[in-house]
Amino acid sequence: MIGIAPLLTAITQGPQGPAGSDSGVLTWNGSQAAANTSDNFLPTYAAVPDTNEYKSGQLIATATTLTTIRVASFTVLGSSNTITFTLRKNGVDTGLTVTLGVGATSAVATGSVSVAPGDMLTMKAVQSGNGTAGAWGLVVAVSP
Repeated sequence: MIGIAPLLTAITQGPQGPAGSDSGVLTWNGSQAAANTSDNFLPTYAAVPDTNEYKSGQLIATATTLTTIRVASFTVLGSSNTITFTLRKNGVDTGLTVTLGVGATSAVATGSVSVAPGDMLTMKAVQSGNGTAGAWGLVVAVSP
């Protein structure tokens, strides 16, 4: 072509950045108006826990090892009650548990639970005590 020079652009790749993290956080939350000492499963959205585990599962997409469980409560747990939270994998309790004690608004525990793609995780909450705990609202999270 006369009078038109081809436009050549060199495409280069810069240096590779740092490796990303595969860590993430799974959360469950809920509220309860009164003590309930049966097994309850926290939903993944703000709602009252339910005794039906199938309503609260989170499907795992990537293999990882979960090591930390945290609970943060919006209100102080009163009376003589505690709430124990247990991570469940495929319908079975794991060793990753944390207990929110009387007068507490947070708690942290560590352990080790390996998960694979396709595993279903749920969060079980069991309140113990004399049944006069009053209202609570909280968030529970697990992370690598």
